[in-house]
Amino acid sequence: MKTLVTLVAALSLSMGMYAQDGKTADPNKTSHEGRMKKDHVMMKNGKMMTVMGGKMTPMDHDMTMSDGSVVMTDGTVKMKDGNTKKLQEGEGVEMNGTWMKAHHMNK
Repeated sequence: MKTLVTLVAALSLSMGMYAQDGKTADPNKTSHEGRMKKDHVMMKNGKMMTVMGGKMTPMDHDMTMSDGSVVMTDGTVKMKDGNTKKLQEGEGVEMNGTWMKAHHMNK
């Protein structure tokens, strides 16, 4: 009986520790380093979207990133050196200008 009580207590303690370490399922967090938790813009279903605080909304204006690059509502990204690229489906740009490849995105 004492062994059973000890086993139940150990299981309860370990379950409580597991829940506190942040490994619980979060529908806004991808399996790739929590990219949905970082603010960014992305091309999703052919439309530009902003993700702020984990909430995705349509992008309604051009945005200048902290590195000076500008992301336009049509998915064109103009870098500070003047070069331009077009975002493909699932690609995005973080607010600091870091390019996010499609396999990092939550599709």
